[in-house]
Amino acid sequence: MATQTSGMRYITHIPKAIPEGKILCHGGVMPMTPDQRPRMNGFRPWVIDAAHSGEYGPCNCGWSGLPHHMPLAWLESSRKEARL
Repeated sequence: MATQTSGMRYITHIPKAIPEGKILCHGGVMPMTPDQRPRMNGFRPWVIDAAHSGEYGPCNCGWSGLPHHMPLAWLESSRKEARL
C-alpha cells in the first residue's frame, strides 16, 4: 500500500470523526478495549481514501465508537478463526 497513491495515514489518537472522503481502518491486531490508544500492543489504525473501500470490510470490534474497517484478507482470516 503506497502512501502517496492511497492517502493512507497512520493515526496516533482515537478520532472523534472520520474526515470526509476517508475510511477508518485497523489491521489484524484487535483492540483490547473500545478506547485503546493506537500503538498499544501492536494496534495500528489508519485512515485511507474512501476510493479504496473495496479492499476493506466492516469491523464490529467496537473500537472508537466510529464505523471502521479491516483489510479483507485479515477480516476473512479472523472469521475463519472464529469458526474453529
